[in-house]
Amino acid sequence: MDGWVEYTLDMQNGRRTFGLSDVNTDADYTSVDYGWYTNSTSVYVHINGVNQSNQIGQIGDKLRVERVGSAIYFKRNGTTVYTVTSGNTGAMIADASINETGYKISNAKASFWIPPAQGLVPDIIEFAALKTFYDSLGGAGWTNKTNWPVAGSWPTSATLTQMDSWYGIDIMNGDISSIYLASNNLAGKIPSKIGDLKGLRSLVVAGHVNVTGSVPASVGNLSLLNTLNLNGIN
Repeated sequence: MDGWVEYTLDMQNGRRTFGLSDVNTDADYTSVDYGWYTNSTSVYVHINGVNQSNQIGQIGDKLRVERVGSAIYFKRNGTTVYTVTSGNTGAMIADASINETGYKISNAKASFWIPPAQGLVPDIIEFAALKTFYDSLGGAGWTNKTNWPVAGSWPTSATLTQMDSWYGIDIMNGDISSIYLASNNLAGKIPSKIGDLKGLRSLVVAGHVNVTGSVPASVGNLSLLNTLNLNGIN
């Protein structure tokens, strides 16, 4: 499973390590398999107890360790600064070590942590997918767009309850389960981000001659999908 962990450097000094490990053997920083290690003003790429490279850290730096396939990427403020090409491909956990009192791992995040109320997919990802769906299919011109945000004035996020109130959207078990927008003046192409809605069971956008292009390959990611109605689109 691909994923990442990340934290924000909130102060310099203080020996701390945060990253990914296959097991949490003890509280020492040397047992973190792939992590960012801070000491004084430096931040180090840390692999299996050995520091590989170092940079001068700045307060506010976002330090991420990310696995994609067998590669491990060390990212600082979104930029990859070190890569392990043949890393651990088994199950991994977030692992932290704090070696001095008074310090903490600040603003820690992990891609694989999802609150139970958010179902299979984090709400922010579902929100982004729906916004792309709206933009790609001419949402401003839809016949019925009750409670959808106004084109050009979208918020940065929305709650599951808010999205559930949007015309044509239904929720089940904390995820978007149905999109029903048949004969609603959609125009454009179905975006690939539809594949991010992994709780989707029904997608109906029939009756739109101005919806063109092929069905995105990402629809194949929707293992729960049991209704797909695209009748009347080109």
